[in-house]
Formats: sequence, structure tokens, C-alpha cells
Amino acid sequence: MLDSHLQPVWFRPVPINEVAGNLSLQRWNGKPALAWWQGIVTNTGATESGEYTVVDGHYHTGRDAEGRDGWTLTLHGFQIVGHDAWVTAEKNIRATSRARAAPTTAR
Repeated sequence: MLDSHLQPVWFRPVPINEVAGNLSLQRWNGKPALAWWQGIVTNTGATESGEYTVVDGHYHTGRDAEGRDGWTLTLHGFQIVGHDAWVTAEKNIRATSRARAAPTTAR
């Protein structure tokens, strides 16, 4: 993060195989906070994994939000409203391609 003179005021590296994005100003516990998404995106743009991190005004990590039960948080949206966090998420569901044959009767 840079100040008005384009000088760094805070830096937090992410692992080499991850990306970070969607930095946003939020209100958490009634005070200003920053939130961002970081995770793994494939070269085709599919989100493989991701989570949101919230830090307070002193850049201390407050909470992490991550998907459960097969849900993956995407970098498209995060909003704290009161004690709730609204996120965009996706879940891959296995599709079957079994052809249905007409029933046969035995003779």
C-alpha cells in the first residue's frame, strides 16, 4: 500500500503461487479496516482456492474468511455488514453423462 507520495506504508507478501486482489476499505467492529482476497487462480482464470483477510487500522490480522463444504471464495466481492460478511463464492458440482436406455422387458 502506498501513501499520497507513492511511498510504501505497508507491505505483506503472498506466497509465490498465489495472487492478491480486491483490496477494499471496510468497517469492522465500528472501526476502519482493510480487506483483500488472496488465493490461487489458474492460467484460464478459474479460482482454485481463496480467502479474504481483514486487518485493523494497525494492520493486525483480525479475521480470515474461507469457504467450506466445497465452496470457494472468489475475488469478486466482499462486504462486511454488521457482524456478517457477504462474499461471492462458487462450487463445482460433478455432472454425470450417463445415457438413459429405454427399459427392456425380459421374455
